[in-house]
Amino acid sequence: MVANELEVVSSKIDRFGWAQMSDALKDRILMDWMAALQDYALHEVQAAIKQIQADKPKDATNEELVSKRIVANRGREMKRLPKVGENEGYCSAIRTPEQKAKADEIVKALGFNLKVK
Repeated sequence: MVANELEVVSSKIDRFGWAQMSDALKDRILMDWMAALQDYALHEVQAAIKQIQADKPKDATNEELVSKRIVANRGREMKRLPKVGENEGYCSAIRTPEQKAKADEIVKALGFNLKVK
């Protein structure tokens, strides 16, 4: 699917003559993209490409730019998550003493003995 994204981007921009490239050259470029982006989810790749094109619509998108954008997007997402220790207890959904008591009751009924540091 990543290779397909490159085909779409390359066909849209066609800055380096994608349509005229030999199949062997296209295959090599596709392999580079797949190797560089294989660890990312397809939706992350698509979002990064879309953002890069919105920022600089006439520039050619490459796998390094896509990877850097994904990492930057992940960093922004991580900053939005609660910090470790921000929510006490073993479940961040527990907000009240009543909820904690009910959760403790369920955990004990299941035969677990959790100790929260």
